[in-house]
Amino acid sequence: MSLPAASTSEMLLIRISPRDTGLFRYLLEGGDNLAMLTVLDPKKALFKLMYSPHQREELRAFLDSMRQAVPFEVLDWPFGSCSQA
Repeated sequence: MSLPAASTSEMLLIRISPRDTGLFRYLLEGGDNLAMLTVLDPKKALFKLMYSPHQREELRAFLDSMRQAVPFEVLDWPFGSCSQA
């Protein structure tokens, strides 16, 4: 089943211990491109995850599975949606 292209991306804030950022990035890369990671503040280990709304549930399940290896906090994106041009 083919889905229509998403007109916007969804985003989450991820807060993690700075010592665990390498492991978090490594595990996320294994998630088959579910989300794009942007570092917002490397000293505070604050990241932005951008993903397709079509894969929201899949991403959330993947993040839950990652918590077995590395603890992190998931926060809603406080600045609205991101439009795709």
